[in-house]
Amino acid sequence: FTCIPSPNGEFSLAMFPHVRCATSDKAWKRAVVVGSAYTVCVLALFPMVLYLAWRQAATRINDSRLQCKGWWRFLFRPYRPIAMGWIISVHVRNIALLVASMAAVGHGTAQLVVAAVICAGSAFKAAYTLPYYDLSNTMLEVWHSLAVAAICLFTAAAGFQTDPARSDVSVLLPASEYQQLVRASMAVQRLTLVGPVAIMAYQVIVAF
Repeated sequence: FTCIPSPNGEFSLAMFPHVRCATSDKAWKRAVVVGSAYTVCVLALFPMVLYLAWRQAATRINDSRLQCKGWWRFLFRPYRPIAMGWIISVHVRNIALLVASMAAVGHGTAQLVVAAVICAGSAFKAAYTLPYYDLSNTMLEVWHSLAVAAICLFTAAAGFQTDPARSDVSVLLPASEYQQLVRASMAVQRLTLVGPVAIMAYQVIVAF
């Protein structure tokens, strides 16, 4: 239900520009209700449940001398006992990305740069804490975060971000230069797939 300024001076929903941000618009009022409920669940209820599950699992594994993670073990099975809090870190990262996109709505460059910083920080934290039993899962986590950061930075540098105050890059650049940017963007995205494919292929081979 985030609103951004439109060229006609009115405000409309960022995801659905045809919906005006006005109390007279029934679609906008429904979006506010649904969006508010979703925000409460994501920012309050789910983190609370996750934190309580982590506390219970941590207490259980401490009491059992690293032998059992308790009823919530299905949530923490991939993680080393000392790094079970990584699941909370992942959720905090996701919340930070959500808040950044809402706070910088209408400013595509800021959204992309902040998202890149958050993802890069998550990657370095994963590389430092090594949260998974399987090192290849940690490598996959690091690669994914760095790949998202790289895509965000490339998108911002290439001018693909959206901003109500500027025209689309396809209009600003000659057709030949725009096509080169598109090809470069596709090359970057394909490159980011190399790591996950190689790591998952390794995991399949090792499983047999």
